[in-house]
Amino acid sequence: MPVKLASPPPPPGPSLANVATSNNTTATTAVPSAGNLSVPQLRDVAGYINPSVSLTSEARSNNSILLSTAQVFAKPQGRMGRVVVRCLIDNGSQNNLITVECCRKLNLSIVPLCNSFVKGVGMSSRPIHGYVYVEIESRLSTEYKYKIYALVVDCITDELPSRFIKLDNDLRYFDKLPLADLTWNIPGNIDIILGAQLFPYIYLGNKLDIGPRAPPALSTVFGYVFMGDYPSQKNDNIARLCTKTASLNESTASAEFNCNVTTASFISLNLNDLIQRFWQLEELLQSEFLSPEETECENLYTSTVTRDDTGRYVVSLPFCKVPSEHGNSRAVALRRLLALERRFRQDVKLRDNYNKVIQEYMDNGYLSSISESEVSDTGYYIPHHAIVRSDKPMPRVVLDASAKTHTGLSLNDVLHVGRNMQTDLFLLLLEFRLFPVAMNADIKHMYLRIGVFKDQRKYIRILFRFNENENICTFEFNCVPFGLKSSPFLAMRTVRQLASDMSPTSQKLLKLQNRVCTQMT
Repeated sequence: MPVKLASPPPPPGPSLANVATSNNTTATTAVPSAGNLSVPQLRDVAGYINPSVSLTSEARSNNSILLSTAQVFAKPQGRMGRVVVRCLIDNGSQNNLITVECCRKLNLSIVPLCNSFVKGVGMSSRPIHGYVYVEIESRLSTEYKYKIYALVVDCITDELPSRFIKLDNDLRYFDKLPLADLTWNIPGNIDIILGAQLFPYIYLGNKLDIGPRAPPALSTVFGYVFMGDYPSQKNDNIARLCTKTASLNESTASAEFNCNVTTASFISLNLNDLIQRFWQLEELLQSEFLSPEETECENLYTSTVTRDDTGRYVVSLPFCKVPSEHGNSRAVALRRLLALERRFRQDVKLRDNYNKVIQEYMDNGYLSSISESEVSDTGYYIPHHAIVRSDKPMPRVVLDASAKTHTGLSLNDVLHVGRNMQTDLFLLLLEFRLFPVAMNADIKHMYLRIGVFKDQRKYIRILFRFNENENICTFEFNCVPFGLKSSPFLAMRTVRQLASDMSPTSQKLLKLQNRVCTQMT
């Protein structure tokens, strides 16, 4: 009689693993030589023995070790239909695991975990992003459905099997069986590990064995799975060691899951593969390491950036705090405007040129006048002043978004600065040696070409009037102004976004131009 499991309950209390200890001390034994592997044990304070290493196998011959894989249906969250995922059935794992990519494919909501990670061979560790609940179903029968609890990791193991297995006459015998994995002989990624918690409910106990020329076939609710030794066609030396342990510090609610399925493979490589790996090791790392604040700023940008009907990019201001915390800023902006007008009385030409710059902003749509009914103290009023350069005919309007309010906070205090996206000057100078001719250019009003969402424009307002006989009016920027500490990030990040939205050829051209634009900002 088939056994069917209802939704397995989550682990008790704050524990996320089936093994918990009341302190941080764990007794482990060293892994012996591969020729005589034993099972280390994990002992808690109560004296209970918990197996900590399993699924251990080694082949120093011309054979391959097959692990039991299965294709199952997984139900995407919030969507109809089913998605086929590839699982590894592992009765030596105390936890179910799932990859980040599979969670993204299934649209699963990840519940984050803090201070949780996976440790493997050599004490190498990888973070656990959180956990999810996912429903899986057998492809052969709708009777077998399970809702499992799984920890989310970046990657589970290498492709399984380690290489393509040619189907000979001995394996043709299994073609008539309902197989759990139709691609069991083709190397492929593993999306989910089904651990020991679910194993007793999916294993049916039947085994088919036709001798040493083919691996045994075990019967499960998902179909027959292959597991064991299989003669190889090539002289490959493969050794696999999978170590899984789990421990939990309940007092700090921080978990350490040593349930990794890290696979150490030793395979004879040809000369070309060895040379390729050598140069890969010698290459400089290209990935950027971001701080938590920079990561949050990047996520805010990517999740909100869009383009309007004219094709212009529209972004959101990357707030790191609640914008209303900065307090009332209108009084400070008014006092600074009156000080600017006293300067205008002494320099009439400066007043005329400053008015022309403000009017140009309005004509180009960078700045809009706000009616009295829309004026409120909930936004932020930025003080501004004029900077005059002898080599420039017109003054520059400079915004002081670092001006403090009565709360001691400014607009810049509640904004992310974003990551530094400027090209290293030394590398830029070296790249001038790549071509005989170098071109230099500037993007006029670069920041002002990027729009800001309408509901956030109240935080980039200014006070101004064209002469002292008029009433003081409120204006707000419709775009990213110069003076915010996040403006350089928003500008350069938008240039890169433009490159990613273009064709590959245009991306290469813009990549070179981007380095020059970076230095011009």
